[in-house]
Amino acid sequence: PGSPTFIAPEVRAACGEGGSGLFDGFQADVFSLGVVLYSLLVGSYPWRDTHASDPVYLRFSRTGHLPGLRDPLAYDLVHRMLRLEPHFRPTAAQLLAHAWMQPEQNNNNNNNLETPAGDSISAEISEQPGSLALAAAARRRRSVVLPAAASPPQ
Repeated sequence: PGSPTFIAPEVRAACGEGGSGLFDGFQADVFSLGVVLYSLLVGSYPWRDTHASDPVYLRFSRTGHLPGLRDPLAYDLVHRMLRLEPHFRPTAAQLLAHAWMQPEQNNNNNNNLETPAGDSISAEISEQPGSLALAAAARRRRSVVLPAAASPPQ
């Protein structure tokens, strides 16, 4: 059903022994996207596995604390995406409407993407097929300025 780092808790429960096999794929994708966004902003995964055997995930599931996110708007967005209860996670439209996603409201420098100091994530990225270019690009760039969102095709 997916990589342990990115799998939503309800997917693990639904696909595990005795599980119903039923879950909302859109809500599960928002959780996984939250793990991806956290990893891009912090430079490391928030945990290794969404299971009680992972002490970091267990601490998050009890406290809701996400270390490493300096920007309050980014923290709010990622925290909402990683809600353990799927029905409390934002929809795609709500994600796009979030203040962190609005360039005119988000003009600080805390959101620039930087290569992790210890390259903790780029080593794992470079092990994946086709991702060597991504790891090399991450090393070359110290920050990224994202263009304003293009209008969707009519």
